[in-house]
Amino acid sequence: MKYYEQLADAAANPVIIMATDGMILHKNESARTLLKYLKAELCTDVFELIPNLELGAEGVFSYQNVALRNLRLLVFVYAFVSNDGTSCRALLFEDTPVSSKLIFQIIQATDESITVIDCNGILESANDSALLYIGRDIEERDASIGEDLQQTLIDKGLLYHTLNTAVRKEKKIIRKNISYSNGKVVTYTGTPVFDDEQNLKHVVLTGRDVSRLVELENHLNELEQIKNDYYEQLMMLVKTRGKQDPVCSSKKMEYVLGLASKVAQTDVPIFLTGESGVGKEEVARYIHRNSDRGEKPFIAINCAAIPEQLIESELFGFAGGSFTGANKSGKKGLLEEANGGTFFLDEIGELPFSVQSKLLRVVQEGTMYHIGSTAPINIDVRYISATNLTETELKNSTRFRRDLYYRLCVVPIHIPPLRERKDDIIPLVSQFLESFNTKYNKNIRLSNKVMRKMTRFDWVGNVRELKNVVERLVILSNDGIVDDEQLQLAIDMEGDEHGEKIIIKNLMTIAEAHDLVDKILIEEAYSQYGTIIDAAKALDIFPSTIHRKRNAGKVNLPEKK
Repeated sequence: MKYYEQLADAAANPVIIMATDGMILHKNESARTLLKYLKAELCTDVFELIPNLELGAEGVFSYQNVALRNLRLLVFVYAFVSNDGTSCRALLFEDTPVSSKLIFQIIQATDESITVIDCNGILESANDSALLYIGRDIEERDASIGEDLQQTLIDKGLLYHTLNTAVRKEKKIIRKNISYSNGKVVTYTGTPVFDDEQNLKHVVLTGRDVSRLVELENHLNELEQIKNDYYEQLMMLVKTRGKQDPVCSSKKMEYVLGLASKVAQTDVPIFLTGESGVGKEEVARYIHRNSDRGEKPFIAINCAAIPEQLIESELFGFAGGSFTGANKSGKKGLLEEANGGTFFLDEIGELPFSVQSKLLRVVQEGTMYHIGSTAPINIDVRYISATNLTETELKNSTRFRRDLYYRLCVVPIHIPPLRERKDDIIPLVSQFLESFNTKYNKNIRLSNKVMRKMTRFDWVGNVRELKNVVERLVILSNDGIVDDEQLQLAIDMEGDEHGEKIIIKNLMTIAEAHDLVDKILIEEAYSQYGTIIDAAKALDIFPSTIHRKRNAGKVNLPEKK
């Protein structure tokens, strides 16, 4: 190999060695790439490419601007004499995207597709990703360089040319998503490149395959639509179902109402248990409406709300003049008012012990007497009782007659607290929101975020507390969407309802009171800190004290998972 061939091959720029008559003696790899781009790879005479090339005198280094097809390049000319005495010229061309190995290596190393196109839409360079996007095999790289992408891609019905055309026309950065027939979606950014005179020289297109993102976005939109459809159906159900029917979205409430529907077809006494505010009266009314007595009276009495000295007369009524101040014509009792229908005894655990025996006789015999009268009155009622007392408390013979309990508790139905049936929260909120918006002529809405937050509360006051909070939100908020801060304010107004309180219903010994306080504090500390050691530290007691009370069954500490 001649020395000038070695020098030419070592250069990164395109280099052509020619004789003075124009014959090409040698061309390096970059020059061969450039000639392929010019569709002149078979050219043997430089003057066919550059008719007006100035050769210059020997030993002189000169340069000039030349036009090669659609390229305007700077070419450096050096005249020299080879070892065999031949007069030669070395042409070193300006480095271009067409021929630059460095540029190709850079764009090939990136994850995104990169395409360089000249101002006329001719492909100058492209990495592997870009070739695949425009429908070219990687093996066709050399054949693709110099291709008029605009025309060929239009012919193939592809959309790649549209971005390139827009950039060349508007001469500014343009971004666009382009969908291909193979299902690919590529987001492109077209950037114009100008020369020193602000003439458009190249267009660089960078693209990233966002097919998966588009697929996920479409899937998300579908899920959003499904969610909206579900919400609309839920709202429709809230509007069309019986206004007095209990909300039933959770499995637990489905079971409760299913059981209630079955027993509603009979006249057996029903005993409803559950925490305060879970909706025991609503279930009782549901049973009544679905029974054969649905058109007859539903009479309810809250045994805890009526003073002990009046509750007997409220239940049984009294004869005229039976006691000082009594109405001369007498008064019907609530039991008599419920004749033929349903009699609901709420908070029956608070019924005075002296009245329980009289109620038991009425339940057993179906007859009752007004206070001050010996005339029997036949009554036919269906009994539904409710209490928030535990079964142990109800079976305490010093508090509640066991014979009355078993007489009224033929079918027990336990209504779970709201924290155990959180699927009911959103339907309940929607029902209350619609009702209070109508009542107060408001248009309050809750965002999905606020709705989700409401499902995370334990609602120790159950449905009653939830209803109070929603009503409070409607009253205190302006029309629009309620935010987190307004929700928290409404919940905070409940006071310290979310912590366990010490409730003393009967006298107890000091030792029993100490055990009760110990139980509440130890269980709360264990719930917060998770270990007996940390709970004992927080309470300033020895861990052995907690262990001893747990072993004795005085505190209930669940095993941590």
